[in-house]
Amino acid sequence: MNMDVKLSRQKIRLRGYVVFRNPSGDIYSLMKSQKELLNLHPEIPLKLKVGIHIGSRIGISLNNNLDYFGKNINFAARLPKFSRGDDIIISDELYSLSDVKSFIEESKIDFESFFVKTDKNKVKLWRLRNNFKI
Repeated sequence: MNMDVKLSRQKIRLRGYVVFRNPSGDIYSLMKSQKELLNLHPEIPLKLKVGIHIGSRIGISLNNNLDYFGKNINFAARLPKFSRGDDIIISDELYSLSDVKSFIEESKIDFESFFVKTDKNKVKLWRLRNNFKI
């Protein structure tokens, strides 16, 4: 049985995080990866749900692996659940960076803000629709 058949029969869920250094370039890279994944096998409904946040974190090296902890990591880990799989969710803190805002507007990416309720308050997020031309 080839991999395409296996993929069409099961739901694959992978989670992880990456620490980025160039937010606007990283948004471009993620949109490109998402677009390539969606176009790889159009007959298979693949989705890549992505959420990006910015903030401080604690990095600890254990057994030659670097791992990150902190409230910003936890917040970022919750963002993909608001994605539809053909968009990228970013926090308001990330959108507020001038280079990110300029990149989004200059790239003519469709975007909209929305609010989600947390335990304590409402949080503003941004949905970037992946209409990006690669």
